[in-house]
Amino acid sequence: MIVPSFLINQAEIAKGVKKVEKMFKPDVVRIGHTIAENWMGEPALYFRVLLSDAAGARIVHSVTNRLESGRELQGKIEEEMETQVDPLGRWGLFPHFEYRSVSEQAYLKDQGWD
Repeated sequence: MIVPSFLINQAEIAKGVKKVEKMFKPDVVRIGHTIAENWMGEPALYFRVLLSDAAGARIVHSVTNRLESGRELQGKIEEEMETQVDPLGRWGLFPHFEYRSVSEQAYLKDQGWD
């Protein structure tokens, strides 16, 4: 079910996002979010997870070496976001997650992540 935008409580979403952000400190520096349409024109909730350099390096190492723990942190963050915010069930917003380290952001200087 898609919820009309006037029924989406953005303050409640922000509160849930902040709660998840705090749960994963110091690995997670901050989590930004934006409500926008996805490539199919459906409403979506985009999460921008800024990771510490150490957490980012662990993920890259695990993925590069095909270790089982490669997506462990990401999976936990996404699970908690589902529990705390429930973007699809509660708001009709499809969740999308992007991850970046502090060093990557410093290099890319993407204003959407600041």
